[in-house]
Amino acid sequence: MNGRSIIMTANASARAIKPELLRTYTEDFNKDRANLIAADAAVSAGVLKAATDYRGVRALPRDFSIELKQGSITNQERSGRCWMFASLNTLRYELMHRWNLEDFEFSETYLFFWDAMEKSNTYLENVLRTLDEATDSRLFEAINESPADDGGWWQMFAALVNKYGLVPKSAYPESENSRNSDDFKQYLNSKLREFAAELRRRSVAGASEDELRALKDEYMGTVYRICAVALGEPPEKFDFFARPRMMMRIRRARLASARPRPTQTARPNPASAANPASARANPTPRPASAIRTSPTSRKPARTSARRFARSASPRLSSTRSTCRWTSTIS
Repeated sequence: MNGRSIIMTANASARAIKPELLRTYTEDFNKDRANLIAADAAVSAGVLKAATDYRGVRALPRDFSIELKQGSITNQERSGRCWMFASLNTLRYELMHRWNLEDFEFSETYLFFWDAMEKSNTYLENVLRTLDEATDSRLFEAINESPADDGGWWQMFAALVNKYGLVPKSAYPESENSRNSDDFKQYLNSKLREFAAELRRRSVAGASEDELRALKDEYMGTVYRICAVALGEPPEKFDFFARPRMMMRIRRARLASARPRPTQTARPNPASAANPASARANPTPRPASAIRTSPTSRKPARTSARRFARSASPRLSSTRSTCRWTSTIS
């Protein structure tokens, strides 16, 4: 047994929880009756409910003078698309107010598809730029850690929207693999690492850069097929049908029809007195306040994802740096 093992054994004994200290802990806990009351409440109702201060609840009202209508709650379920949901929620608020919609949701699966494609392309590009790196180098290990995982941030979201646009959720709904993306991304990452190994093997065998890039383009076709099978192909064109918010229009129409109308004295019209038929042909128009308006729906418009994104929200830009999908390693 060397000296290091002896020192480690001594330190491990010193770091262990001592039985005499445990007895001290339990005695101190039971001395204070407040600990017992807190334990009863937390065990029965849960830590958060037991820790709720009712005086604080009374002092903090939940009624606000300004209410923001955000629409229904969105759910990323068992996927790492939190950054997509958060970013799209900021955009749909603008669209709902601009088009006077009661509720609306963008398609998160649409961006999820193109995010997987762009991350796969970036990964293979980084593999081509690090062919001279050893497989156990820190740089190559960092590249291979997560080729096309779900995570992301605002710059990536802005780049996706500016390049591919947006579609409503009705045009590209959720799939089982977007709700629970573990199996899909595990298979995709395995194939990407397989492609990387083959690219490096071809490079060692003497393949030219043009040959490697042609092989990379072929691999991207396989990636597209994997994403299309798992998520479905994204639409190029779609019909968008939006129903404006009805309640406000109906209320305005009812108030307008219920408003008392001022009494108007008819002015004598010499022409009508002389010609009664002319008066019947041109009756007195009804006041605008007495006309009931019924809510109407927008007609479906054939549009594309990029055009829809331009009409739904202003052009996005990254605040700190520009996100280029074919990123290079410096």
